[in-house]
Amino acid sequence: MSEPAAAGPPPAPPAGSPPRPPSRGADRALRVAGGVVAVYGAVITALIEIAYTPLHAGRWPVPISIPLAIVLNAALVWFAYRATGHKGAALLPGIVWFGIIVAAAQRTTEGDLALISDWVSLGTIFGGTIGWAVGAYRLIVPSLAR
Repeated sequence: MSEPAAAGPPPAPPAGSPPRPPSRGADRALRVAGGVVAVYGAVITALIEIAYTPLHAGRWPVPISIPLAIVLNAALVWFAYRATGHKGAALLPGIVWFGIIVAAAQRTTEGDLALISDWVSLGTIFGGTIGWAVGAYRLIVPSLAR
């Protein structure tokens, strides 16, 4: 009669072998967490751009929020796709960003306005939307050079 196998941990893989891929549950949890981080990044970048829109050096406006909006929104699309692996989920940060920007352009009941009607505010809205659209376009429409 043969002896029963000893119960214990499974044998370790040989040295130099590739690591095991993560389980489906862990992979899904990391993708959801990446999507949450991307949406949180959209909230933070929108608030930063709103805060820097009225920046002036003396009497001259400093339009730092325009390049910030362009670059950060394109980067958020890229990050959201890399973190989630889904092209549709990569569009969520742009939708959240745009919603916050539109809300900031509305007057409150007290008459306060976060984004005033000047060329820097309009450039921030336009530039951020273009940055998001170009990032999404490059992601969704495959390039012929690839």
